Amino acid sequence: MIDIVVPYVNPNDKNWQELHSKFNKCKGDNSRQRTRDINIFKYFFRGVAKNCEWVRKIHLLVQSPSQIPSWLDTSNPKIHVVYHEEYIPKELLPTFNTFIIEGFLHRIPELSEHFIYCNDDFFFVNKTKEDDFFRNELPVDNDKLTKYLTANPIHDKIYNGIGWVFFQNVLKSNQILEKQITGKCPIYFNFHTPCVFNKSLIDDVWEKHNDILMAALKESKFRREYNFNAWLFRYIQLDRGAFVKSDSIITDFSYKELGVSTMKEIMLDLFTKKFVCLNDMIKDTDEDIISYQMNKLFDVIFPYKCEYEK
Repeated sequence: MIDIVVPYVNPNDKNWQELHSKFNKCKGDNSRQRTRDINIFKYFFRGVAKNCEWVRKIHLLVQSPSQIPSWLDTSNPKIHVVYHEEYIPKELLPTFNTFIIEGFLHRIPELSEHFIYCNDDFFFVNKTKEDDFFRNELPVDNDKLTKYLTANPIHDKIYNGIGWVFFQNVLKSNQILEKQITGKCPIYFNFHTPCVFNKSLIDDVWEKHNDILMAALKESKFRREYNFNAWLFRYIQLDRGAFVKSDSIITDFSYKELGVSTMKEIMLDLFTKKFVCLNDMIKDTDEDIISYQMNKLFDVIFPYKCEYEK
């Protein structure tokens, strides 16, 4: 049995906006990019319905009931809405920090041992199989090494924007924690694709290293440079050899940047890959046109409502 976990934020929710405003002077990455919604999240569910029929349950992580998408059919037995308070320690709530939201995935009620962690900009665009993600009870991954910290070497070499400097420091924080936990610190290539986990491994890491992990998340209503993200648990899985090596993560999966990649590049991968990440690098002035273009394109790929929609 394999579950999918995906967090979601609706920045247009008045209740969320009111709560967010109480903390928006706290330190950390509070950029609009963190919560932007260009109305394509429904295609995540259409992709799972059409191309991942083997999934047991989808766990949707939201802050409160008002955050649930109005089009989502929560009566579907495969949909499990999980509120932050159900699995994140109370002392860290409320949170607007995705690193905290993904740091406690192992505590999600009813979560299966084998699960796939996705972002809300991930899309399963062609048929997948269970063994694309798990084989012999182990996550499928690739321990490719790189001299670069991010998935895109161009960012490390020439991009000096604050966003990437910030994220590079988070990755360095990951490596510091990895070294403390496993004694190893290879620089793995960071594939911006679904993270595939055995829940028991994350349970074990938290049980043995609770203090240092909690310290890395303190005073972090928003993303902080000393935090860690879900890739830390992936690094530890790789360090322990708790995975099955495959090149499929390279050949079948794709990473593209909205606002940077051309529509031709995006279209090609949407029709040829199994999975595509469309990372938000959109300028605010381009938001409406890119939203329009992507909705038109996804309507061609997924023209009909799926079982997860009302």
